[in-house]
Amino acid sequence: MLRQAIFIGLLLFQATMPVRGQTVQPQTLESFPEVGVSIEPPEGFEKAPTFYGVQQPETGASIMVSAIPRPYAEVVKGFNSQRLATRGLHLLSKQSLGDGSRLLLKVSQKAYGQQFLKWLVVFADQQNQTKVVVATFPEDAADRLSAPLKEAALSATLIPQSAEARVLPFRIEPSAQLVEVKELQGSGKVLAFSKDGVAPAQSPSDPLFIVAPSLGAVPVLDRKMFALQRLEQFSQIQEIEVAKVDAIAINNQEGFEIIANAKDSQSQVPLKIYQAMLFPEAGGYVIMIGIVGQDDAAQYMPEFQSMAKTYQHIPQ
Repeated sequence: MLRQAIFIGLLLFQATMPVRGQTVQPQTLESFPEVGVSIEPPEGFEKAPTFYGVQQPETGASIMVSAIPRPYAEVVKGFNSQRLATRGLHLLSKQSLGDGSRLLLKVSQKAYGQQFLKWLVVFADQQNQTKVVVATFPEDAADRLSAPLKEAALSATLIPQSAEARVLPFRIEPSAQLVEVKELQGSGKVLAFSKDGVAPAQSPSDPLFIVAPSLGAVPVLDRKMFALQRLEQFSQIQEIEVAKVDAIAINNQEGFEIIANAKDSQSQVPLKIYQAMLFPEAGGYVIMIGIVGQDDAAQYMPEFQSMAKTYQHIPQ
């Protein structure tokens, strides 16, 4: 479905600009009760402030863990070469592990003008959820990073999941008509809102509002162009026609607000798109995107804009 596909797309679009680093070795266990997963990252990795996982800024490598509130058998159907290609990912290898309840994939992706490789481990838990571990590293550092990051991704182990452990790097106020989607709390340091607090939506035209920080200090030279290009990267929508682009400032962070028309890639339902992108001085970005059918745009577009204006950064 469109809404679930957009969320998975946000999770998989992970890349940071690399700088040469040292060889890495295994270290101690890192636990993420918000997701219900622990991993054994290589030495030199630190917990990330903007996603559930660890990162090594000097090499541009990271390991992200997330939970998708859908059964394993349903989720893995989307991890094929055709579906991955729509998200800019090229499938290099795919292997079923153990009794078939785990999947190991290797993919490549070009992002921000650079080539990255990713190890993905997908597996089920006992709560009818699917866990996803994504280990990302620059292709030109594969000789020293690929093996330890693959080992770290495969080390993923289930632990008790606790929503109370969740700490976000931002705050945003829900509207009277949009409710937080609680079941997506393990999917990352993001917030999602729908009209009934449920995802995926029953119809492609149902409203959805998502707030997500970038997964690293992505360098941005032309902010306006970057915001426009980021909108184009949502492969689940097509025939995007930008109607308006305005400079904005929210919570002392400058950025751009975009209003656009588009269509759902699968159903061809006409959609109205709202995107606000802010650029913190520390680097990276925050993206807020609202999607709704054209017939309900007059009702929900003001809601998207009002919610975006309540954004507040919370230092971690």
